[in-house]
Amino acid sequence: MGYQRQDVALFSCLVLLAALCTAGCAGEDFYSFSVKDHQGQDVALESYRGKVTLVVNVASLCGYTETTYRALKKLHDILGK
Repeated sequence: MGYQRQDVALFSCLVLLAALCTAGCAGEDFYSFSVKDHQGQDVALESYRGKVTLVVNVASLCGYTETTYRALKKLHDILGK
């Protein structure tokens, strides 16, 4: 099952956007933040230090959400082994 051009383009844009956003966060690094997991529990990103981590901010009502989730699932299937 191959990637569609729009999936690859969207993923590339997301990676670029994430890089630009984190470049503007002076004085803080990724690991200093905490986020909520799918059960509403706080998770310190420090626990992921030293591991490959991909963070994607997805607007769940956006028209691209389904495509983005499919592309992320494919990426997980490939790299998550």
